[in-house]
Amino acid sequence: NEFYVFTKCGHPEGPYAEDWRPDSLLQSIRRSLQRLKTDRVDLVQLHSCSEAELRKGDVIAALQRAREQGYTRYIGYSGDDQAARYAVGCGAFDALQTSLNIADQQAIDLNLPLARERQMGVIVKRPIANAAWRHAQKPENKYIQPYWERLQKLQYDFAGTDPKKTAAIALGFALHCPGVHTAIVGTSKAGRWRENAAMLESEPLSHEQFQAIRARWREVADPTWIGQT
Repeated sequence: NEFYVFTKCGHPEGPYAEDWRPDSLLQSIRRSLQRLKTDRVDLVQLHSCSEAELRKGDVIAALQRAREQGYTRYIGYSGDDQAARYAVGCGAFDALQTSLNIADQQAIDLNLPLARERQMGVIVKRPIANAAWRHAQKPENKYIQPYWERLQKLQYDFAGTDPKKTAAIALGFALHCPGVHTAIVGTSKAGRWRENAAMLESEPLSHEQFQAIRARWREVADPTWIGQT
């Protein structure tokens, strides 16, 4: 009763090896259940499935079948941009996991209003923008580079001045967005979750701070700054 267990499917052989065949998806879900030593998870999510694949219907039907067979309580979509908008709009999913942070705000206008209307659960990934503000120079890690480049143009006055304070503001911003229910902060330290919770309690983001970050985004953001998958 203390935990919700989520998993993803669609990349059984690694992050860049997509396989959207229904049988493969169901096999992947069963493998996750075996690894997690459970007979059911709370949420299974399609991970970064394209809009074209979603429109075919087979992947959605496979997840619905997994739910019917009792493998999962709910089904969700994890992704960004127009594919996420289609996933929300089609009405098949219970939850959306999408990128949202101080350097990635497309979802606030594009997907969250519709997700709220459909009463979907919303999970934010990359809520602290991969901590890209920690790097004085362009990082070698290409996963971080897009956010680092955006932050160079956004020039938030709080970014990088104090690492913990910046993290608190960034995480507070993501959780402050209407319709967001929870956020995933990647970490290798189990105690980080409690630290983040304490940080948010001690330095809650004000509505004025939230609006200032949104205003700066509207002023500077390029139309090509789409959600980062």
